[in-house]
Amino acid sequence: MLPARNKMNRFADGSLVDPYSECCQSSDHFQDAHLAHSIERQVMNALLSTPGLKISALVVHRIPDGVCVEGTIEVDEPHADPCQQIVDSIKRVEGINQVVNRLVTRCPFAESQW
Repeated sequence: MLPARNKMNRFADGSLVDPYSECCQSSDHFQDAHLAHSIERQVMNALLSTPGLKISALVVHRIPDGVCVEGTIEVDEPHADPCQQIVDSIKRVEGINQVVNRLVTRCPFAESQW
């Protein structure tokens, strides 16, 4: 017996949605989702390529004119402002003008001083 089809995979008229059809791939929603995913990957790559940062966990959400980042990042080297370093790295990605930084930043070098 086949599993029941999810109603989410149907158009309003009841016809099945083919995610590989031309109409779905050319839709604004598909293009917006593809662009958002591309920007999220670029943000992750920008942070991974920033010297002195180690990503423990990272979630990137697209918001209007920018991104919201959540997770945990460890800073290996002392900087004047590690949060600003992270925001600057993210803003280098084309199309990002605003960064909502909800990252937990760990600084092991600061902890060792205590």
